[in-house]
Amino acid sequence: MKFKISVLLMVIILGVVSCKSSQKAADDFDISYLEGYFTKNTVEYEKEVIFMVATHNEAFSSYFGMAKLMNNTISNVDFGVHNVAALITKPSAERAVIRIVKTEMVKNELIVHFQTTKNKKASYHSNDTKIFAIPKDIKKVTFISAQGTAVVEVH
Repeated sequence: MKFKISVLLMVIILGVVSCKSSQKAADDFDISYLEGYFTKNTVEYEKEVIFMVATHNEAFSSYFGMAKLMNNTISNVDFGVHNVAALITKPSAERAVIRIVKTEMVKNELIVHFQTTKNKKASYHSNDTKIFAIPKDIKKVTFISAQGTAVVEVH
């Protein structure tokens, strides 16, 4: 009886170990924010947050313009090396603030976990935008929050 239990236990342990080793673990991915850009007022919002990936300058420029001030720097975007992913909140008197909690890479997919919180009501409308460069080999970006999940396929 003890032999049967030992053999059964060994089979279970081997099964668990082999299942775990065949799964691809997620690797943390450090994002590099792009600075010095604003969201154009021509952007149309169908939802509270826009999820986008730009693969060329024309797509990027349809969403963002340069915000050159006397003492800021504008991040360079090299579309030969990177694509650009972004989260854009809808302008509101209760400005939503985006906080990226975690990013991870699984094969050719970037998974972005984020939270949005609302500030107190103001007398003006504003929005928050997080723009970051991603490697060209990423084929899908998944944005996950408590409100749901959005998947952007990169072509």
